[in-house]
Amino acid sequence: MSQTKPAIRIMLVDDHKLIIQACISLLKEIPHFVIAGQACNGKEAMELMDAANPDVVIMDADMPVMNGFETLRVLQANYPHIKVIILTMHKEMSYASTFLINGAHAFLAKNCDMLELIKAIEVVMEEGFYFSSTISKAVIAGSIKDTKFTEVYKPLRLTEREICILKMICKELSNAEIAKELQVSTDTIKFFRKNLYHKTNERSVIGLIKYAIKTGIISIEY
Repeated sequence: MSQTKPAIRIMLVDDHKLIIQACISLLKEIPHFVIAGQACNGKEAMELMDAANPDVVIMDADMPVMNGFETLRVLQANYPHIKVIILTMHKEMSYASTFLINGAHAFLAKNCDMLELIKAIEVVMEEGFYFSSTISKAVIAGSIKDTKFTEVYKPLRLTEREICILKMICKELSNAEIAKELQVSTDTIKFFRKNLYHKTNERSVIGLIKYAIKTGIISIEY
């Protein structure tokens, strides 16, 4: 007997109603996806957030009244457990890295395949982040080049296993892939990943990669 997947509650935020309706009609076909709410801008989304109680917010970057970046900052401050997937027509890597560094869990083009959006929802719920193959390496390089580092990166006492896992994270391996490689459980990898965030004082995978590059654990060409 196949195990039923837990429900994933999704809120859609976009000022283009046709895009919202198209997404809803397609996402509703996935049995464990629940459309928890919809809004036309960040302000309206925040007013509905408590009642909708979403696991994932799929949000346009450019909206009137309260745009995607402003909404992301409010979500990070008040609902840090909610996963945020940004949809946009912008293709500049510095634009993507700004969202990812500030806490977005995925960044996708609005014209992406619907299967990729479904995959992104599943992956951010399981792994905490999702990088599309077209932006990941460019975003990493762009974030290193465009970000002004005001903090001083002091060497931390990372264990050999933590360094090993950090390197695997930088190669974009999922928790499951790292667990298989190291022959441990995914829960063990989740524990190490959480510990790495705590030790490095970073909030995102981009942050971990930046830390690894700045401290010489990996190179940009890694």
